[in-house]
Amino acid sequence: MTKKPLVLGSQGQIQQLQTGDSVAAVSQFDATNGDAFSHLPGTVVYISSADTVQAATANSINTVKAVAVSNGTNAASATGSYQIDGVVGGYSGLTPGSTYFLSPISAGAVTSTPPSAAGQWVMVGGTAYSATEIDIAFGVPIQL
Repeated sequence: MTKKPLVLGSQGQIQQLQTGDSVAAVSQFDATNGDAFSHLPGTVVYISSADTVQAATANSINTVKAVAVSNGTNAASATGSYQIDGVVGGYSGLTPGSTYFLSPISAGAVTSTPPSAAGQWVMVGGTAYSATEIDIAFGVPIQL
């Protein structure tokens, strides 16, 4: 038997959860995009300085420590929202159930193929929830 959450309407009455609504809580924060390009939805970022994030890559200890994913389009040098956990969209062509890793080549991107060259870092980003969404689950970076 599937358990469904209890939802209260604006007048305090019990009601059904509406399509598109969710009771899942996600953690997010606002930060300034420190890159010279926009962070599109799904861009993986690391904290580069106080209140500033940049697109992460798995080719350096300085850029591999991913902490969040852009959950909107955040222009260069502008403040935007970044999600720490939960399911986030902005992708295409993912294989549901597959593990995705931080790319060592494309800044802010994920790949289903783990890095394999000496000096690169393996950093799990999460598991594909659908063809367009990832359930964020950052791992500990491991250098090859």
